Amino acid sequence: MERTFERRSKLPAFACELATFEHFLNEMAKEFPSGNPSVSISVKMPGESLSFKSVEEMRQYQALPFRISNLTVQIGDYLSKDARHLYLGNSALDLPQVSVEGSSEVWCAGLIEKMRLFAKQHRSWYWFIKPWMLMILNLSTSAAVAVGLTSPFQYRLSLLGKGSLIIFLCIVIYLCFCYGQIFKPFVLISGLKESWLKKYSTELTIAAAMVSALAALYTALK
Repeated sequence: MERTFERRSKLPAFACELATFEHFLNEMAKEFPSGNPSVSISVKMPGESLSFKSVEEMRQYQALPFRISNLTVQIGDYLSKDARHLYLGNSALDLPQVSVEGSSEVWCAGLIEKMRLFAKQHRSWYWFIKPWMLMILNLSTSAAVAVGLTSPFQYRLSLLGKGSLIIFLCIVIYLCFCYGQIFKPFVLISGLKESWLKKYSTELTIAAAMVSALAALYTALK
């Protein structure tokens, strides 16, 4: 009889440089019985899918973007009798997730804990923002806009205030439907050059939402 354990865990959104991630992968590979498991790093880019066998092979790809966010990582001992496997990718809700399979429950739990610790050490500043939070904010903002534009309260809002409310609602809706593209769950930084606008797109979107909300609040209380 063969018995296989499977363990999964959600991770906080995190980002790190390629060199840091390469070192971590090497440390994780040592946890496999063979000491030299196969590694597969799959990257999806507009119009193409790439597959690499190592981080070093990724570096050699000249068209590699500054931030690599749409990727999955697999490490496995597939040829040994004691087959073990680790998968790192995104869940259905665009949250980073790690899953481990192996014949040892202790081994699976150990790898999960190592992955959680690494993600925690390199978590992104927006790691605490979850899709359900944006959904609640979306519903609240929609209600506020409806009240602000249709009730007697609308007379206290200037044209700037009404416009700010609508802009804020549009930004919140955009954040809800493009959560995974804005709040990237798992990012590798290649060190190559990237435009300033793309580099800080998340921060600029959040800043625009805050300015719109403050402008609407200021005109309402003025």
